[in-house]
Amino acid sequence: MKMTAKDLGDLIGRLDSPGLSKFIRPTEALHELKALYYISTDSGLHQRGIAGKLKISLGLANEVLRRLKGKRYIRYSLNTHSTFYELTQNGEAHLDSESHQLKEAAGLLGSRDKSYIDA
Repeated sequence: MKMTAKDLGDLIGRLDSPGLSKFIRPTEALHELKALYYISTDSGLHQRGIAGKLKISLGLANEVLRRLKGKRYIRYSLNTHSTFYELTQNGEAHLDSESHQLKEAAGLLGSRDKSYIDA
């Protein structure tokens, strides 16, 4: 069953919640997954916006986007003042696959831990 954008958004929101974020150290893979999610949900998102949503520096956001472009998960279009990003088919497939793994990993948390996440 395909995970909806809302489900993935809820899951990412839980990862960013104050109760859990202090225990989870963001990895490259998590930054990439979140960037793919944000790009998939906001067609007008540019590099600075992605950095803000990921809560990382602009330089690190540029590195994440460069990796995603190198993996052919995203493509970009140039505007007069900004670069905008969109997912490729490979990016959509990767987002779907990784989000299912993330959901399964989150499901490993016990009910007591889940209530802590939802706080």
